[in-house]
Amino acid sequence: KNVKAVLISDLHIGSMYFNEKTYNSFVKWLHKPQARLVKYLIIAGDLVDGIGVYPNQEEELMVKDIFEQFKMASELLSKIPEHITIIYVPGNHEPVRQAEPQPSVPEYYASPLLNMGREIILLPNPCYIKLNGVRFLIYHGRSLNAIFKHVPGLQPISPNTVPQAMKELLKARSLVPIYGESPIAPQPFDWLVIDKVPDVFHAGHIHVYGVDEYKRVKIVNTGTFQDQTPYLRGMEITPTTGTAAVINLRTLDVKMMRFSQ
Repeated sequence: KNVKAVLISDLHIGSMYFNEKTYNSFVKWLHKPQARLVKYLIIAGDLVDGIGVYPNQEEELMVKDIFEQFKMASELLSKIPEHITIIYVPGNHEPVRQAEPQPSVPEYYASPLLNMGREIILLPNPCYIKLNGVRFLIYHGRSLNAIFKHVPGLQPISPNTVPQAMKELLKARSLVPIYGESPIAPQPFDWLVIDKVPDVFHAGHIHVYGVDEYKRVKIVNTGTFQDQTPYLRGMEITPTTGTAAVINLRTLDVKMMRFSQ
């Protein structure tokens, strides 16, 4: 049957650059008849902006308390239609360890989300999930920084080059193929190897939307709901604010939605 999943990431709730107006138009769309087939919402990390993630971050925070950020996130997510199951993995702004793989956000912080009285599933980063028989590989995408740095031909970062960088991860069959750039947890088993071939590979982190396909794997990077920050301006990256990907789980058609005015 026709069921759809909506993919988003990098809301950065709590940051003064979080674009709430754009988020509200996204929620408004979810309530419309044309979104009635949407049964799942996947958030690939950086739901909140966190605390102390980078130097002088507090100067860019509207909400300076991590518990308050999650409270605000629960208020914003509770506007989403009740029949939609929310799936949420952490990114590098969440209050979990920085080394990948990252555990899911603990109840200690996420209790406002778990008490919304609706179905929300907190998962580790990265993870595989199956929705209606479609296998998703969800990864926040921190290692993409190193790919852009070391693989020639991917600069400047744009909607065309972001999926190209994700392709490099699939080719390497590893989510963190470059050693020493981002922290990797020393574990007996390598959870960052792409051992099962997914139908959909979903990442975020770069704040630039991009869609492509590689050997029948749909590649989706879902952009952001945060406006351009001083950091991105310094990197000369123009974020695609207010983007979401809608995937038909029967046909695997990917449609890009842009909610910014």
